[in-house]
Amino acid sequence: MVPKHTKSTADVASNRPHQVIDLETKLKVIKDYEGGKSVMIIAHQSGMSYSTVANILKNKDKER
Repeated sequence: MVPKHTKSTADVASNRPHQVIDLETKLKVIKDYEGGKSVMIIAHQSGMSYSTVANILKNKDKER
């Protein structure tokens, strides 16, 4: 019996385009968060996923 083919991470990632977020947007996310907005609210308002906003905030020292 032949084993089932499972998609690798590379196969899944290639199906969606890589989205580049400009510096201005990243700085706005950081400013909104430091102003008291939650990550979920920022994600919803900006149209980004929660994890994208969280990653921007996690790497905010590199962004400035």
